[in-house]
Amino acid sequence: MDNHSIITDWSRVYANTKWTDKEDDQLISLYNEGVGMSYIAKTMSRTHASINQRLTKLRKLDKVGYKNRSWTFKEDEQFKKMVNENCTLNSISYILNRSMASIYQKNKKMKNNTENLDLIIKNIVKTNILNNENVENEAITLTINIDKI
Repeated sequence: MDNHSIITDWSRVYANTKWTDKEDDQLISLYNEGVGMSYIAKTMSRTHASINQRLTKLRKLDKVGYKNRSWTFKEDEQFKKMVNENCTLNSISYILNRSMASIYQKNKKMKNNTENLDLIIKNIVKTNILNNENVENEAITLTINIDKI
């Protein structure tokens, strides 16, 4: 990581400029070293989104793979908090130093878990309502039968 200089003059940030082979090599090198996306963006004078887009293209060309870094409990909690605060997925990606693909997958998984939990709760409520109706019907039948005695 020490052999890469950080660009501090943000007036040099590339706007819609093509990527060179040298930049691709630098991006692949930094990414494979495990360097965070924010650091890569600063070092290469590119936006976080630009880095993510380029990595997506390089993956399609089989020039780079995925990190597949596990989520920590702290990251999980911070992710949930930020989603509940309606932060954009792009800002969550930047703050948690995760790729957009990782953030999309986490968000999708969280939504699926929430939908599954909602479905389970609805089924429990429905079952309890049906059970209560059965209990009430049995109580009415029992009352009617007792009255006949």
